[in-house]
Amino acid sequence: MSYGEKVLSKLNWPGVALMVVGAVLVYASSPIVTKLFPKAGENGKLICKGVGCVIALVGALLLMDIL
Repeated sequence: MSYGEKVLSKLNWPGVALMVVGAVLVYASSPIVTKLFPKAGENGKLICKGVGCVIALVGALLLMDIL
């Protein structure tokens, strides 16, 4: 087994998935909020970014085996 295969075998895949979902929510908050909630405005985008940050943080904590 190569080094890369050993690293991939030790990854916590739910943590990786949560980090990716959180990053997408933060990065693409404007299109997501405008499509789902057209009247939300800037507050909706800020809330979406906050939720994305929390989801990414939980994913990072899972990835580091803290949770």
